[in-house]
Amino acid sequence: MINGRPRKNKGPCVICGKENDNEKFRQLTPSLFQKALKSPGFQDLDVNLKLYDQLCGRHYNKLVVFDRNTSKSSRKPMHEVDLSYNESGNKAKRVCLSQETYENLLNSASSVPQLEQEILELKEKVNDYIQFSEYFNDQMARMTKVLYQEGNFPKLNAADFVKLIENHDPNLQGFFDTLYNAMNPKGKNKRTQECLKQKIMLLCYQMAGLRNKQSNNLLIACIDDYHNLHGTCIPSVNSTSQISHMATILFNTTQAPPIPYYTDYHLAIHNPCGVDASILRNVCQEFMLTLAKSYNSEKSSWNWASDLVVVDETEIIERLTIHSYDSDISEKYQRKFNQTKLVDCIELDLKNTKNYIQAANTFLRLPETKEYLKMFVIPFPADFPGQLFIRRAVTKRLKMEAGTEPEPELESSIPKEIMHLVPFLGPLHVSLNTRESVMIIFHSFFDYMYKIVFNKKQKLAAKPKPWRINLLLYLAHEGRLLIKNCVLKRFAMSKDISYVTFLDLLDNLVPSTLDIYSNLFRSNYLEEYISTIFRLWTIMRRFQWHNYDKIMLAFLSDIHYWKKINHPIIHTLKTHLNTFDEYPVENYHSILRRHTNAKVSTGKSLRRDALFLDHCRHENLFVKSFEPTRDYPYTKKDLDNLVKLTAIFHLDFFDNLWKNPGRTELKKEGKKIKKDFYYFPGIKSQFSSKALPLGYHSKKWPSANKLCDRLECTDPSWIDGMVLNCGHGYHETCFRTLGLKCPHCFKYLSDSIDELSQSYNQRLQMDEDIKKWADCESENHES
Repeated sequence: MINGRPRKNKGPCVICGKENDNEKFRQLTPSLFQKALKSPGFQDLDVNLKLYDQLCGRHYNKLVVFDRNTSKSSRKPMHEVDLSYNESGNKAKRVCLSQETYENLLNSASSVPQLEQEILELKEKVNDYIQFSEYFNDQMARMTKVLYQEGNFPKLNAADFVKLIENHDPNLQGFFDTLYNAMNPKGKNKRTQECLKQKIMLLCYQMAGLRNKQSNNLLIACIDDYHNLHGTCIPSVNSTSQISHMATILFNTTQAPPIPYYTDYHLAIHNPCGVDASILRNVCQEFMLTLAKSYNSEKSSWNWASDLVVVDETEIIERLTIHSYDSDISEKYQRKFNQTKLVDCIELDLKNTKNYIQAANTFLRLPETKEYLKMFVIPFPADFPGQLFIRRAVTKRLKMEAGTEPEPELESSIPKEIMHLVPFLGPLHVSLNTRESVMIIFHSFFDYMYKIVFNKKQKLAAKPKPWRINLLLYLAHEGRLLIKNCVLKRFAMSKDISYVTFLDLLDNLVPSTLDIYSNLFRSNYLEEYISTIFRLWTIMRRFQWHNYDKIMLAFLSDIHYWKKINHPIIHTLKTHLNTFDEYPVENYHSILRRHTNAKVSTGKSLRRDALFLDHCRHENLFVKSFEPTRDYPYTKKDLDNLVKLTAIFHLDFFDNLWKNPGRTELKKEGKKIKKDFYYFPGIKSQFSSKALPLGYHSKKWPSANKLCDRLECTDPSWIDGMVLNCGHGYHETCFRTLGLKCPHCFKYLSDSIDELSQSYNQRLQMDEDIKKWADCESENHES
């Protein structure tokens, strides 16, 4: 049996007639037949080849694959090479031109001077292009700034659009016409020309949007210190404690438009005078009529205002826990911060200007931040140290830019981007510090109230926890509201020092500290917030709280300076005041403290956990379900009962004051330095002179024997008059003659403004070894 496929081509050869079983025959397919026709031996054949004829091996090689072993190189022999371009005949690159092009090139050959002239003309064209590019870039930057300025709403008409950009920036005059003329409007009818203008207006909005793509939102920076409470304080060979001091840098974003550094008239956001005493004296003059009334009286004129007593239970508890930063409480009362981002958490002790600049450099040196700060600023809400040290750095940098600081070391120590940080009064710390101050100064009163209302025998802590301070202030305020009319009707125009002191406490100090953050700030009531900040400044001044009596003035000076120059930040504050808050960083510290323990003690470990928590804090719902929860210890029903008990306490307390008029005792006490202390009826503990109303801090104390404290007034009657919140009294005619202000308190506040402004400005000028800084990069700053 034969294996394999049988052979198809068995011969014979059409040329020689050969037939052999061992011979391999091939058939002329169409392609092979075409090759055979081109072979040199085809002409010598005696037979006519046809398609599909068969050939033996010898004739197949002769006719079909005749060129199998010949070279296919197309390179010409050397004797055929044109050496006109390359006489040496080497392998250098050559350029091939057509005959016509070659002749034109020879005919147009120029001299060297002519070629140099052509090069100069080309350079001029390039320079014109560069100048136009710079001009166009400048015009686009100006137009973007105008279009994204607060209050400039999108226009629907091209003529209104041109009017908008040219009125806000005269340098933009003619820019729209340049774009319009580039579209070749000539020869088109009016309707097409108007349509073309509308399209160019839309194009301008699109280009401005693309240019402003990275800066659509307002950025707010928070820098605060964090101490690892789980660390041990047992000293070792190398250190006295193992507590890690960290600096947390966090960004908070909002949908508000970014705030430009300059106004439309190119006025910078920073006041070159620092804390401006002249501005503050005018502010004092403006608010004197407001200070004549208590906070509760002033608040009653605000139609939107609502006391805590009219809100629901959730809102009451939320306000009472405003200074409780536990993460579970924050989540329960909807304090979620999904728009915050941790920049870094580095091992750094925030004790001086250098430390704060090191912390700020973590984001100031980022390329995206540098691009953002070319036009805009980053507000920086902070407590007293943060404001002081950042303001000091800004002041030094401004003086260097003005040429009054010749030291070259400052340029490397303080980055120029620091001028685009705007220190802002931290409202959370204002609320916390004013509440604690009232509690400390009037500790004897609240200790007495605490024992009666809660039926306690032990004393109230010298410095209670924030949640207990909030509870006692809330009860004092709400209890006062229940018996207010009875007390006012009974005391009428009394100027008894004990009565006006506690009336000022319950009608002025307590409600203003309760409302400043939880009500005014978070509800975006800017003007009422500013007015109450001034009121709280007068309180901190008479308490002699030597830090907050200065930074509140700095805040008021900045606010009224921005109003004076019409800076866009005022428009942002009116609509987004509640975003200028340092609460997110305090909340983040609570989360970090809760998820770390004593094993996480080094700065490197804390930084690692901080970055991890920032990434996962909104995602790990499974872990949250197993976390122990904390809740407020009192319900709404409990609070209502406590308020009623407090109202009864107030009735008894003021009844005792009514029965013991003029029984306030003044004593000199102290081991080394004798100071004045007051003892009021019903309370055995002493009060410092700081507890007295504002009028008792002026040079002219309120007179207890007559109503009117106007120096020129000789009328002894108590008719047609009033007793102001400060303790001074005036007849209505005398008060109008004085311009509706208390001159004694105005003099005291004006002198205080001059003294504190000068002191704070001098403190901003302190060198603090800034000249010795080599670089703000710290070994603790790990990237």
